[in-house]
Amino acid sequence: MKFSVKVVDDENTPISGCNAKSIVFKQHVAGEGFGRNKYDITLIMTNEEGIAHFAVDAVSSRVAYGVETPEGYYKTYEGEHYFKNSKLGVWQPENENFKIVLKRIKKPIPMYAKSVGMDHKVKIPELEKPMGFDLIKSDWVKPHGKGEVADLNFHLSLQDRGRRDYDATLTVTFTNEGDGFIGIKAPFENGKGSQLVMPYEAPENGYQKKLVKSTHAKLGTPTIMGYDKTQHYFLRVRTALDEKGNIVSALYGKIQGDINFWNNKVLRFTYYLNPTPNDRNIEFDPKKNLIDTGRRGHKVQNP
Repeated sequence: MKFSVKVVDDENTPISGCNAKSIVFKQHVAGEGFGRNKYDITLIMTNEEGIAHFAVDAVSSRVAYGVETPEGYYKTYEGEHYFKNSKLGVWQPENENFKIVLKRIKKPIPMYAKSVGMDHKVKIPELEKPMGFDLIKSDWVKPHGKGEVADLNFHLSLQDRGRRDYDATLTVTFTNEGDGFIGIKAPFENGKGSQLVMPYEAPENGYQKKLVKSTHAKLGTPTIMGYDKTQHYFLRVRTALDEKGNIVSALYGKIQGDINFWNNKVLRFTYYLNPTPNDRNIEFDPKKNLIDTGRRGHKVQNP
C-alpha cells in the first residue's frame, strides 16, 4: 500500500517535523469470543513540504491515517480510506494523497460553557408559550429557575396522540433586536475532523432571529428527527443598539452540535458564551469554564 500524508495548519501552511501515521490491519488472532484483530502502526516524519510517504504491508484495503499532534495545535482525528483493488501485490490506485489539517491553538479564553441536559434531564417547563433560558446562569428564568435574563426563548408546540404518536415543533427566538443565530456545517460525529469544530471567531453580521426544529413520531414507523450533529450555530445575545440601529454592546458565542429535543419535552444542547462585550472570540479554554458544574457535573471538553 503506497500513499502520502500531507499535514498543514489552518492557513494551509505545511507542518514539517511531525509524525504522520498509518494504521493497517495485520491479522486476526483467534481467542475468547470473536478473538481480536492486530494492527500495524507506522510513523514517518513529515518533510519540509509537510509530506510523509508511506509504503506498508496491508492485508485489507482499509487504511487509517493521522498525525501525532505537535505542541501548539488541536488534535485532529484519524481519517480512513478504502483502496479499490490490487494489482501485482499493490493496492490501487497507487500513490494516493491524503491531507490532514491541524488547527493552531491561538487565544483560548474563559467562557460560560455548558452541555444542557447531559448530566440530568432538562425539561421545557410549559408548552405553547416562550420559556426564557439564561445562558450565564444556565437555568430557566424565574419563576421556573434561577435565571434573570432570557437569552434564548424556547417555544414548544406538541400534538400528543398517544404512545409514540406525536408531532412536535420547537421554535427558538431571542429577546433583543440584533440577537440571533448563524448556522454553519462542520464534521462533529464519529471522531471526524478537528477537535476545534468551529472557526475561531463569530461573524459580525448575518444573524437570524428565529430557528424552527421539528420531530414527528408514529407507532410502527421510524421517528423523524430534525437533528443533525454536523449543524452548529454562531450566537449573539444581550445586544444593545443605538438610535441608528448600530450595535453598542453584544455577547457572542456558539452552540456546538444541533439543538436536540426528545421524549417530547427534554432539551439538549451545548453552548459557549464569551463574557466580554463585543469580543467575537469563541475559542474556549476547557480549563477555565465560568460555569461551575461541580465535581460530578458534565464538563465541556471541546474548545
